[in-house]
Amino acid sequence: MFLSGSDGNHIEDVLFENVTVTLRNKSKWPKGRYDLRPGYGQKIEEIPSAGFYMRRADGVTLRNCKTRFADALEEFGQALYAEDCANLEMEGFKGKAARDGLKDIEIR
Repeated sequence: MFLSGSDGNHIEDVLFENVTVTLRNKSKWPKGRYDLRPGYGQKIEEIPSAGFYMRRADGVTLRNCKTRFADALEEFGQALYAEDCANLEMEGFKGKAARDGLKDIEIR
């Protein structure tokens, strides 16, 4: 699940309720990439795939949501990664990172 606003234009007031995200290696395409095109000046970013990845999103609530990783790939990351998100609420969130050495939940 990828949710991304932009500088000066954050996404606001989003509710995810009873959502389960399972990441597994099922395609031939590279993992750990987020395609931000066709936005002006945007590109493909190489970032480990989190179950829930959000940035520049304010007032997001995760209620009874969970993340599962079927494969422990190097390209898979945290259960939840949030960056530049104000008023993030987690009610009953469950999830572990894809592999040892990573935080399950990382908020920056």
